[in-house]
Amino acid sequence: MDVLCLEAIEPLIIRDKYSKGAHYSSPPYVPSSTLSGAIASDFFRRRGVNGRIEDLNMWISHAFPSDRPFKLCGSPPLPLTTLSRKEDDTYLSLALLFAKAMKEGPSLLDKMKGLNKKVGTIFINQEGRFEPPSKEIITQVALSYERRTHASIEDRGEKYGLLFTQEVIRPGSKFHALAFLDSSLHEELKKEIEVRIGAFTKKGFGLTRVKVDESMSFDEYRKGRLKGLKSEHEFLTVDIMTFTSREKLLELGNPIYEKIRISDFKTWFNGKFYIYKKMMGPGSVLVYPRGNLDPERIIQIELTPPQSALRRFHGLDMVFFDNPFHFDSLLSLGGEM
Repeated sequence: MDVLCLEAIEPLIIRDKYSKGAHYSSPPYVPSSTLSGAIASDFFRRRGVNGRIEDLNMWISHAFPSDRPFKLCGSPPLPLTTLSRKEDDTYLSLALLFAKAMKEGPSLLDKMKGLNKKVGTIFINQEGRFEPPSKEIITQVALSYERRTHASIEDRGEKYGLLFTQEVIRPGSKFHALAFLDSSLHEELKKEIEVRIGAFTKKGFGLTRVKVDESMSFDEYRKGRLKGLKSEHEFLTVDIMTFTSREKLLELGNPIYEKIRISDFKTWFNGKFYIYKKMMGPGSVLVYPRGNLDPERIIQIELTPPQSALRRFHGLDMVFFDNPFHFDSLLSLGGEM
């Protein structure tokens, strides 16, 4: 088990088409599939072979923005959407408060008075809040989506073409990811590698340093995560780290509370788009009654990667149980969870 650090050495360029006339905003994290692809390409290039993804055992989370590493067995800097800000500028997780109110009655919601509930998505863990890197946004008009040429058609004074946004992330920006790697990849990343990600990589952009910040054996990580499961609490929280489907959580029963982001996840690999329908995206939070759920089974769900090598390569189905931030933030209200 490893914590990977990504640091931009050169500007990172992100390009995409406008969405329905509105500005397209790329995710504020480095997608798992982008990171996996860059690492695999570097690994095979070093060996001078055309390898297959089936030859590598890797399952990597999205790389979330953070200027300092998170501790293994602790919570990554997850993008939480179930937060409110209190008057002292600290944050409260509403997921557990709503779940408790739905179980015990709406009187608990009186504690929400005076809270600012419109805070958006916050990257946060027990160590604090993390700001996504600022982006410089450039708009372009292109004649061809396939060729992405910087041109347009002009007819009687009117210009026609496809609008694109180009986002630039400055050098020095850092991201961190959780990674399950086989021994060969682990040894490569311990030495630190440099890969290119994003657009215009052949024009001198996108150089990124990737290295292992912290590591431990799988058994050590498993034991540490078991200790972190808050079995004394009546609720079980689930944060979605990468895109996943409901099937992964079916045996947990019906959630008491959920705030989920459903979308189609599309990724490019070897000249082909792979589309995964109705996936739960990062930032989704679910709360279940803990009941008689076996901690061993809970941690098995968290630590079992997809059977498909392609789904592992795309970083699907990674979840995180019992994020301490949810529970710790509720204690400041003066009530036990």
